[in-house]
Amino acid sequence: MGGKQSLEKPSRTSLNPTERRRLTLFLEKKGSHSQFNKQDMQRLWKDYLVPDLLKSYTDYLMNQARGKQTHIGIEEFVWIYSALIRGDEDEKVTTLIDIIGSSKNSSGQHVISFKTLCKYISDLLESFFLGLQTQTDPNYISWTYHKQPERVSMETVTRGVCDDLPRNDDEVQVSHLQRWLNTSVIVAVLHSYVLGSLYNLEPEVKDTVVPLAIWPTIKTQTFLDLSQVIYINSFIPNQHRTLWRFLFSTQTHGESFAKLIGSIANQGALVIVIHAENHTFGGFISEEISPGPRWVGDSDCFLFRLNPVASMFPSTGYNDHYVYFNSQQQSLPNGLGMGGQYNYWGLWIDSQFGFGECSESCTTFKDYKMLTNKKKFRISKMEAWGVGEPPPTPHERGERDSRAGTTVLERESVHTHLLEMAGRKMYSKGIGRDIPN
Repeated sequence: MGGKQSLEKPSRTSLNPTERRRLTLFLEKKGSHSQFNKQDMQRLWKDYLVPDLLKSYTDYLMNQARGKQTHIGIEEFVWIYSALIRGDEDEKVTTLIDIIGSSKNSSGQHVISFKTLCKYISDLLESFFLGLQTQTDPNYISWTYHKQPERVSMETVTRGVCDDLPRNDDEVQVSHLQRWLNTSVIVAVLHSYVLGSLYNLEPEVKDTVVPLAIWPTIKTQTFLDLSQVIYINSFIPNQHRTLWRFLFSTQTHGESFAKLIGSIANQGALVIVIHAENHTFGGFISEEISPGPRWVGDSDCFLFRLNPVASMFPSTGYNDHYVYFNSQQQSLPNGLGMGGQYNYWGLWIDSQFGFGECSESCTTFKDYKMLTNKKKFRISKMEAWGVGEPPPTPHERGERDSRAGTTVLERESVHTHLLEMAGRKMYSKGIGRDIPN
């Protein structure tokens, strides 16, 4: 990955006094001072960067030395952080191009290799995990104790992050790269955490990247990879990002829609993940749900794919058919659905558990693509996670259970309404309300 200056270099940005003191203490602890050669930087950063990215960063910084100097000062040493984190649009894109290299196309324009950029993002993601491991981050450990990050998942997530970037075959124009850097949340977060760790500085982006995982037992297993968790979590509203609570899996609970209902009802916001037909996909449900014949949720809901390529499908605002969750009704669909309409779902999990559906199009979610290669699929594995703090129980709120003291007709209100619409009078309606428990 090249280090030649491809564009005119902007003015440099310095750390503030507090950050300088923190960096100085960090360097003194590591036995370093105010002058650095390539070996010094490699020694400082080898536990935080994968080898290819370590070489790219140190090569870039040594190119900041004037003439044939073998050492750089503190200003040059922190330039990569100052430019990629604190810099303006021009500083960020210029610095990244200097790190990964560029070339000129047949029209004489500077272009970047899409393949090279994907490799850089993949190295950045892997370095992010390496830094968390070095720092024994508790949130990171809460996931890796149950499943280590896998390269294949890192690659599909990396491709998903980069796929939003317009390109012509392998060529990416500088203007497109600049816009992408300004809009990609994941790239900004990864740069913030990885570069912050190199200089012992707090991340500039304060969003939670890796949530704390809460498991029912230490032996509970998941098919979710941490890179996939980070991808999903980056699109979830901030208030739900800090905590993921394991609620249900087919491996733990078996193929039971009743157990799914008991596990996810009234548990707050949810992430549902399914593996079927060699595809991994699911949806984010923005609010607590309970069985009933109605559409719920809001525009924070979204569908996603994780494999073979990561993609996220946000709300279009065209309709409010975000989440449908119903059970034990004879006249309406029974299952869990997201998007679309009855029998034309963006995602459907049937109450006859083990089977699901998706459609070729879905007006509820933007840029939707069919989640598997088949409209009807057999679920291989499924998990449900509560995200964010669990909502208070009725007892904690000082309320009665919503089903306590109700009659059968009140609990089966859909059937009651249909019978009344057909002209059948409900003579027993209201009877039993005053009978003490």
